[in-house]
Parts: sequence; C-alpha cells; structure tokens
Amino acid sequence: MSWLALAPRVNLEQGFASVRTLHERRGENWELKETEGQPWGRVLGDYLTQKGDENSSFKLRDYGFQLGYDRIEKKEAGHRLTGIFAGYRVGKAKFYGEDENKHPRYQGKLRTHHFHLGAEHTRYAKDGGYVDLVGLMSYFRNQYQARLEGEKVRYSGFGVLFSVEAGKPFAVSSSEEKIGWFIEPQAQLIYQFIASKNPNDKIEMSNSNALRGRVGVRVVRNRALDDEWQARSLYAVANIWKDFYNRTGVRINDVKFEQGYGNLWWEAGVGLQLPLSRKLYLYTDVRYEQQFGHRAGHHGYRGVIGLKYN
Repeated sequence: MSWLALAPRVNLEQGFASVRTLHERRGENWELKETEGQPWGRVLGDYLTQKGDENSSFKLRDYGFQLGYDRIEKKEAGHRLTGIFAGYRVGKAKFYGEDENKHPRYQGKLRTHHFHLGAEHTRYAKDGGYVDLVGLMSYFRNQYQARLEGEKVRYSGFGVLFSVEAGKPFAVSSSEEKIGWFIEPQAQLIYQFIASKNPNDKIEMSNSNALRGRVGVRVVRNRALDDEWQARSLYAVANIWKDFYNRTGVRINDVKFEQGYGNLWWEAGVGLQLPLSRKLYLYTDVRYEQQFGHRAGHHGYRGVIGLKYN
C-alpha cells in the first residue's frame, strides 16, 4: 500500500490546475472597452503522469468547469478586475508499482471530486504590466480502491491556495498602442496546503504542503479590430516550473511511507482570444509539460476553452 502516499499528490495537482496562470484562467484583459463587469465561464481538462522516488507512479485524468464574475474599475494609471469564481473538477487516477522486472504493475485507483471557491484581483497598468492575486479554498471528496483488497475507502480533505503572478509586455513591432507583436516575461509563485481526514484507524493521511514557482515568456500578436471590439490575440508561451517542496506521505499501521517527485519541468503552449460579437469573447489555451531529461517521471497535457461577456 506504499502507493497510497501518491494520493495526496493527486489532490495537490487538482488544486494547482484550478488556478494555473492568468491567461489560462481569464484570457487577455489588457485592453477593455467601457464596461463595469465581466461574467465568465470555462471548461478544462488535464492528463498527467508522475513517478515518485519509490518506484510508484500515477496517471491522472481530470476535467471540470468554473464560473465567475469580475467587477472592473477604471483608473488613470490602468484598470483593476476584482471578482469571485466557483468550480468543480472530477479526477480519475490509477496507481502503479514495479514488478521484479521493473515493469509497471497496477496497484489501485482513486476517484476524487474537487469543489472550490476562489477570489481574484488583477491590476493592469496602461503599458500592459500586471499583477494577479488569487486565493482558493478547496474541498476534496476521495475514494480509493486497492487492486487486491477490493474494498472502497472514502476520505476527504480541505485545502487553501495562494498565487501571485506578474508580467509586463514589451513591444517588438507595434503600429499603435497595444497592437502588434509583444514579448512578455512572466513570473509566478503558488503555495498550497491540504489537510486530509484519515480514512480509518489503520491509515493516517499526512497533511500536504507545496510551494511551486514559474518563470516564462509569452510572445503575443494583437490584431486591431474596429473601435468597439477588443483586439484579436494570438500567443505562444514557454515556462520553466519548479517545486520547492513536494513530498507527500501516508502512515499505514504505524509505518510511514513517503514519496518525492521530479521538481523541475518545462512547458510550452499556444492560446487564442477571439471576439464572437461586440460583447462576447472566446478564449482557449493548450499546453504540454515534461520533466527535464526524464519524460517518464513527469509529463502531461491540458486544455481550456472559455467565454466572457463584457
């Protein structure tokens, strides 16, 4: 049952996936026409494989949706978006160990439901520089089943997450303000804590802490439309992610099992925002990620499609 030490990692990844980056979550909001509020919604899906340092691994398929509303405040120096959002995700994970020939062997599965409520505040300067702050509260309802035992065991967890992200675009070739090619360095730091309830008297789930950071760059092409529409935006993005602390554990019959994970990986993707009408906009983003030098240790892909109304 040492593979069960991977289960808290699944919940951590669900929490991170519910925030991600500003442009995955909210699209492009550098240029906003006269509006006081912006309701939005998005659907998202992820596939992720990770291997622990004790020769156990998991494969996670996770998908869900979010709905939110932001109030927009215009200032001389730029504008601010402040809002709330709520969402739901469902994940299905399979856990594997290794047999005597180092081949993966199925050990058990986990089904998890993630309910979350978040608050966000984003400040844009007139030159496009931004700071994005996010807070998230999570409730996880989990059910795992071991291959040999067959009994379904339920337990829950509660989590909090805080994220701060900053970026600033620099014009490469621009025919007018906010239109043309831009390169945008970005940085982000996310902290998450999850407290899990114990499934039974024999199994004690450890509380989980994780600190994750990112540096990256986004290359953006903004194309002008008429005065009443936002610009059409197309971008490519590349990031390096690092986990500064990423161990998870479980105690079974007073024996403690822990798992560590690869802590450095790269990510690349593309995104697009299009106006469907003068007030309705579609945004989408797809990405691939992989551990440096060790694809089997960590790789995955994800996508999102959203709508927002000014």
